[in-house]
Amino acid sequence: MQSKFSSRHLTIALKLIVSIAAAELLIMTFFNVFHIESMLSRTMISLTDTFLLSLAASVMIFVWVVKPMKSAEEYHSVESRGRLSEKRYRSLFESSMDAIYITEREGPFLEVNQATLDLFGYTREEMIGMDVRRIYANPDDRYSFRQEIEKQGYLRDYEVCFINREGHELNCLLSSTVLFDDDGNVLGYQGIIRDVTERKRMETALRESEAWLRTIFEASQSGILLVDPEGKITFANERMAEMFGCTHEEIIGTFYPDLLLASEKAIGEKKMRQLISGEIEHIITERHYQRKDGTDFWGYLSGRRLMGPDGRLKTLVGIITDITDLKKMENQVYQAKQDWEETFNTITDMITVHDRDFNIVAANRAAQEILGLPFLEKSSAKCYEYYHGTGCPPEACPSCQVMKTALPSTTETFEPHLKKFIEIRAIPRRDKNNALIGLIHVVRDITERKKLEDQLRQAQKMEAIGQLAGGVAHDFNNILSAIMGYGHLLRMKMDDNDPLRNYVEQTLEASERAATLTHSLLAFSRKQMISLKLVNLNELVKRFEKFLLRLIREDIEFKTVCSDENITVMADTGQIEQVLMNLVANARDAMPDAGRLTIGTGLVHIEDEFMKIDGHGKAGDYAVITVSDTGIGMDEKTREKIFEPFFTTKEQGKGTGLGLSMVYGIIKQHGGYVTVYSEPGQGTTFKIYLPFVRPHAGAETAEEHKESVPLRGGSETILIAEDDEALRKLASTVMGQFGYQVIEAVDGEDAVLKFIENKDRIQLVILDAIMPKKNGRQAYDEISAIAPNVKTLFASGYSADVISPTGVLEKGMHFINKPVSPADLLRKVRGVLDA
Repeated sequence: MQSKFSSRHLTIALKLIVSIAAAELLIMTFFNVFHIESMLSRTMISLTDTFLLSLAASVMIFVWVVKPMKSAEEYHSVESRGRLSEKRYRSLFESSMDAIYITEREGPFLEVNQATLDLFGYTREEMIGMDVRRIYANPDDRYSFRQEIEKQGYLRDYEVCFINREGHELNCLLSSTVLFDDDGNVLGYQGIIRDVTERKRMETALRESEAWLRTIFEASQSGILLVDPEGKITFANERMAEMFGCTHEEIIGTFYPDLLLASEKAIGEKKMRQLISGEIEHIITERHYQRKDGTDFWGYLSGRRLMGPDGRLKTLVGIITDITDLKKMENQVYQAKQDWEETFNTITDMITVHDRDFNIVAANRAAQEILGLPFLEKSSAKCYEYYHGTGCPPEACPSCQVMKTALPSTTETFEPHLKKFIEIRAIPRRDKNNALIGLIHVVRDITERKKLEDQLRQAQKMEAIGQLAGGVAHDFNNILSAIMGYGHLLRMKMDDNDPLRNYVEQTLEASERAATLTHSLLAFSRKQMISLKLVNLNELVKRFEKFLLRLIREDIEFKTVCSDENITVMADTGQIEQVLMNLVANARDAMPDAGRLTIGTGLVHIEDEFMKIDGHGKAGDYAVITVSDTGIGMDEKTREKIFEPFFTTKEQGKGTGLGLSMVYGIIKQHGGYVTVYSEPGQGTTFKIYLPFVRPHAGAETAEEHKESVPLRGGSETILIAEDDEALRKLASTVMGQFGYQVIEAVDGEDAVLKFIENKDRIQLVILDAIMPKKNGRQAYDEISAIAPNVKTLFASGYSADVISPTGVLEKGMHFINKPVSPADLLRKVRGVLDA
């Protein structure tokens, strides 16, 4: 079914989505414990960080040391800067960190950005046109989504559980709006998806950590207080008030040294000033305190500086513990240790704790299972033996760096021992006196991430080829248009029995093959504007057989086996011919010592089970073209790379490595897919699957329709705007010979002026899409403002990604690809005039 969307709809949708995405603030993580305002790290907080924070809090209570908690707050906003060009919006769209998409109402994706591909693990070719329900973990959620959004026209932060290509569930926030046509009918949806899977996990961990810390603070037998840089108490827990026999309100605002006995005040104030000035970083000591009723007690004080986001001292943190309650504190620490161990073992990353000799002294459950560690309490294990499978630390080991520098170290490496790419983070371990006593390993499996990086590099390589193709296509197509045009004119002037007619035919056939090659170069990068028409594959193969025979040697037996069924598909004839030409050329080169080549057609029904085995496609009826040879075959490693650009097994200078890449791109653009079966010495079989289309009664194939439309001229006046002089003169000559009155324009600005001068007698305007001064669309906008009903035909040899921003591909506009033969141009012109 043809999409209801136009490029205009997509353009508007892209602008709206990117504007929304650019305006959103980054997520800010904030928590408040007993009025202690503190922001977490500027980086994303993992369960590992939660574990480390919990561990620090437990040890702090046990030894009366408070670990500082740094805070930071990060905002990100993007101001709208007015009306941006389409190119800017496309750049923002592709560079967005959030997944952005556009779908039709019934499900297929129309547009996605790179972040969407990264999130769900699909390639752009796989995702465009894919039913959106495939990414829902619960398909019913799609129905609920449609009900909600069509009720109010938009959704904001709608929680949905998606599923990526690997089957992993993703917790996401979906913000979406409805796209309407001019009559208010729903065309589809546009939206932004933000993956909050990690955030959900982080929030849960933070809530557990906050509750755990709050419980500890409230249940603590130690008094906890905060002292500002002036020495006044700004916060104290209830235990602190209890210890001093006063209310909570009475202790707030007290000058800290006033809590000490008179004999202790001088030394106490001195140490506090040293802590405030930074002369010392922390203090651990015993102090003699006095209660409100005059009695005294000994307390164990741990004090530390807490810095603000600006690097300045924010507060002093102190813990005072009544030594008589030590046993109660020990019990609390034991419980905290149990909580830490539970948290430690729920982390999916491998975590191991080491002493200075690289012995593993503790490991979480993930590390024990993946590494196969022994029972650590009864036997020792060296980290390098289990992580690297070596007898000593390998070169550039992050553990060695930590032991040398006492600073954290991170590296990524592939470990054959584990058959995984891993990220190793080595963190120094210190005792209460800040002495280095070992390190902690946090190891993450990044194998899947590496695969995604490889896919990104592949996509970038494909994009580079596409840019190269687009750069040469226009000029090359102009040259071919002139050759083909004058060749067709020459053939029309010649008698059928003219002895020179065969030379003209050969010239035209060669130029058409060159044009097809140019189109195919664009097609493999998915940038070719293909013209899909009803095609009978049996007729196509039989008609093209004559040309294919010229590609192979006499020692190769060539045979075509076409199905008795009428096999029709929607395809671009020239592109499918290019596919056959490339496959036959490859088969020829694979049979240096003679062989047999067979091309066959057939019709198959693909089941879901086949899709699971083959890894792509969808259930339904498919037309199949099979190209088999008895050549040298390929091994598995070669088969995995054959569709990559520039990959070739031929000698240098005998292959570009683009042939099978073109095949892959063309077939994917037709909504089909390619499989290859081969073994060394057993030959190779390519199978091309194209969606089968059952023609309705009276339908004509592309070739039948082309031949059935006679060449007719007319007497109308046509304005031709073309900056290439050869093409302009050719078009003018062709139109003139068939009775049309022609007015020539050398660029877009000249076209507008010529139209104004002759607006009362011009019936058709032919505009080159890309021209100096004004492009085709700009000229059309000015002309249509003068004469809204004027008929217009656009022409171009540029690739689709170059033409699309000009807006000439919008629904309802007539367009013809360069190069074009005079006959096709005449038919198109007559068709537009008669429409």
